[in-house]
Amino acid sequence: MSDNKPCKCSLYNKFTSTDGAATEYLASIIIMVYAEIQRGAEHMDSTDTLQNCPRCNGLMLQGVSRNALSRHFDVFICPNCGMDEAIRVFKGDVLPAASWSIVSEISKNLTIKLCNSSSNIENP
Repeated sequence: MSDNKPCKCSLYNKFTSTDGAATEYLASIIIMVYAEIQRGAEHMDSTDTLQNCPRCNGLMLQGVSRNALSRHFDVFICPNCGMDEAIRVFKGDVLPAASWSIVSEISKNLTIKLCNSSSNIENP
């Protein structure tokens, strides 16, 4: 995107579309993949490499299983986000998956790479 033209990548268009269902679906896939990575790290002997909360990017307690388990995805989040989720569930105000820190970071990095690649071809 160095030439300041709009990106024609289908993934970029999905994340920036006004279709909330498509955005939430892609966001939930990112979170589920992150959960698999977390489960793999939980069984490692060394200290955890996943130190940031996927929901807020804040610090998590060492050892992922010492943190809160999200009520919406099978993924560990920091204790503060666990408390926030509990309050939001009580109020009926669930935070959309697309608002999670891990989703915005991955989608930003992925779309930048896709849009800057030489194989940036618009899908028919």
